[in-house]
Amino acid sequence: MAANFYFESLLTTALNGISSSGVISTMGHVSQGFIVATVLYQVYETFWRGGDYHELGTVLIKGMCMTTLLANYDAVFRLVVSGFSGIAHTLLTSSAGAGDLINQWLKDASKDWGATAGLSAVWDVVKGGGAAMLNLILIVPSYVILALAYILLSLGYLVVGIVLYGLGQLVLALYPSGALGSYTKSYLKNVAAWGMWPVIYALFSDLLVAINMNTVDAVKSANGFLGGLLGVGSMLLIALASLVLAIGVALIPILAHMIIQGDIGGAVGKVAGTAVSTGRNLLHRNPPPPPPGG
Repeated sequence: MAANFYFESLLTTALNGISSSGVISTMGHVSQGFIVATVLYQVYETFWRGGDYHELGTVLIKGMCMTTLLANYDAVFRLVVSGFSGIAHTLLTSSAGAGDLINQWLKDASKDWGATAGLSAVWDVVKGGGAAMLNLILIVPSYVILALAYILLSLGYLVVGIVLYGLGQLVLALYPSGALGSYTKSYLKNVAAWGMWPVIYALFSDLLVAINMNTVDAVKSANGFLGGLLGVGSMLLIALASLVLAIGVALIPILAHMIIQGDIGGAVGKVAGTAVSTGRNLLHRNPPPPPPGG
């Protein structure tokens, strides 16, 4: 399946490189030895403790399942990645215009800055405008923060994926062990949380499309963002919107982890708390006009 997002294409390239280098094959041979040692130790321990045949059969079944899985480890791992990517792709196809919106937003904002508005803001500072200097101080970091948030998301997705892919066989080989099997369960939870990153990113993209805030031109045409920031300049508007998007991107790994852990309420609370805090900061920066006759 074709990659939906830039960070997915990075992962595909990395997985192909690691697979072709022979690292996975070597780790597979080591993991097979781990499984044999783990199963034998668990069998001896079961007999030593006077365990029944049911417990012994469970150990042997776990060993056979992990042996079969590790024999097809590369295909299984890619199937898992493709499964989460397929969910994200399905979510994207439900919204016309959805895609890698943050990547596209950065490109559009860069063009908008270079065209007229950004140069105008710099020229205002050159002319000595104090307010223009304040706006420029806010505008530039906002663009940088969004770009940095997207880069860190892409890098984090790549690094975590490589670690899970490279060390997965060793951790899975511990599953038959009663004492070390918990590491395998934790590994599977981490794989699921990591796999949710593109799914949540796709939901985030669908949300932006649904509220018609998926492009720089759409935000400028609305002359506001999420019902706020009305009346500010176009460049400052795009900068503040970029800051809000950066916060949303930064929350993706946290939300994925909390959802897999079953803390749905905590995930919602985290988003709500961040939204309220951001809203207060924006209102402090752009207070509403006084009522008529006040």
